[in-house]
Amino acid sequence: MRENFRNSPTAFVVRQSELEDRFDPRYYKPAYLSIISAIERKCELKTLREISTSINSGATPLAKGDAYVEKDRGIPFIRSGDLTEENIINYVDVLYIKREIHDKALKRSKLRKNDLLIAIVGATIGKVSIFTDEREANINQAIASARLKEETVNPLYVLHFLRSKFGQVQLDRLKRPVARANINLEEVGQIKIPIPSRPIQDHVAEIMEEAYKQRKEKLKEAEYLLAGINDYVLDKLGIGIPEVVEKKSFVVTLKDLKAGKRHDVFYYLPKYLNLTKVLEFSPYPLKTVSDVIFSIANGYDYRNYVEMGTPYLRVENVISGKIFLDKVLFIDKSINQINKDIKLDRGDVLFTRKGSFGRVAVVEEGHKDCVISSEIIRIKLMDEINPYYFSAFMNSKAGFTQSERKAVGAMNYSISQPELKTIKIPVPPIEIQNEIAKEVKKRKERAGKLKQEAEEIIKQAKEEVERMILGEEID
Repeated sequence: MRENFRNSPTAFVVRQSELEDRFDPRYYKPAYLSIISAIERKCELKTLREISTSINSGATPLAKGDAYVEKDRGIPFIRSGDLTEENIINYVDVLYIKREIHDKALKRSKLRKNDLLIAIVGATIGKVSIFTDEREANINQAIASARLKEETVNPLYVLHFLRSKFGQVQLDRLKRPVARANINLEEVGQIKIPIPSRPIQDHVAEIMEEAYKQRKEKLKEAEYLLAGINDYVLDKLGIGIPEVVEKKSFVVTLKDLKAGKRHDVFYYLPKYLNLTKVLEFSPYPLKTVSDVIFSIANGYDYRNYVEMGTPYLRVENVISGKIFLDKVLFIDKSINQINKDIKLDRGDVLFTRKGSFGRVAVVEEGHKDCVISSEIIRIKLMDEINPYYFSAFMNSKAGFTQSERKAVGAMNYSISQPELKTIKIPVPPIEIQNEIAKEVKKRKERAGKLKQEAEEIIKQAKEEVERMILGEEID
């Protein structure tokens, strides 16, 4: 949890007697000091150094080209992006290093079960986890590991304290706001931690672990609901897409080449050809996107972002069939100042055409004053098409796989309007479209509610343990 310091005073006085080892004004913000003083007044404090047998950071192997090996031949090399809130390392993108490097060159960064892990470099600063595995592993230089004195402290208590506002404020205060923010190991060791009795530590750990368990269960249920949308949509349309085993070699006929008008191998992968055949078996009329739209336009390319202005929708704002404004950027032009017909109306459909291509969402009432970027295509549909049905199909496996096939480019894939218009879509009677749209909306709303409940569980648990730390609520 990060505190919002935007409302902090822009000017404040620091007495010479209050100066510590740092002289940058940010370090002495009243918002930081007030929270830190709250725990100093209420609790017996020790530094992380005092409750640890060692604090180390990792290192990156010097021989980068020869250091990394395949998963089954190496030792996990954990980076800050691999840490998760569930205290489980996300091994999906983990690199693996040679055992001899693990044993010699990176000896000091070896991990042991219950080592506390703190991200200390870059955008992930303040991320805290704990290594719960029995296996061998190393960390890179962006992580500090603290081996705690377990006879004195419960590692899970220390973990959850550092995730509380009391811990996060200290980490945020320590980081240097330079080109690549960082905290050094000496400063990590200076973090102040209240040490209540062991039963209280254990109770704090139990409360938070149970909260994360409940959060995980709700998020799993939400993901199950969302994952089931694809099968529901395709089942309603009578489309069954069998799994296709990808082969290293396959045959493309001259007839297919002439019909496809593309000569790159990717375009003729078996999964794409199979989908083309499967769509023909849908009991409903098969039309192209071109057949069901009456207006289409690319957005507006503009990079002059401002603090406040007109919301500027980018690809990042279109996720999972919805438009999100929580991380939207602003530009200094209104839609009326743009000499291009890209005004949004409720029921329009947005299609991301570049980078994270193929994402589709429907414009709601609160999006009408936004300007879309040039990496988004705005679509106005014929009256015979429910925009929410269109979005549901285009986001399904049958829709996205077609978008994937149409994408071109080496580094940054994109889809042009002409290619988008050739994507095929079954068009059932409007009653069935409405039924599909209603059910998909219902599942998404339920999933969204579950996600909110999951985060509320953590929020309430953190508030409870923060009061316990201050001695305000001890069961």
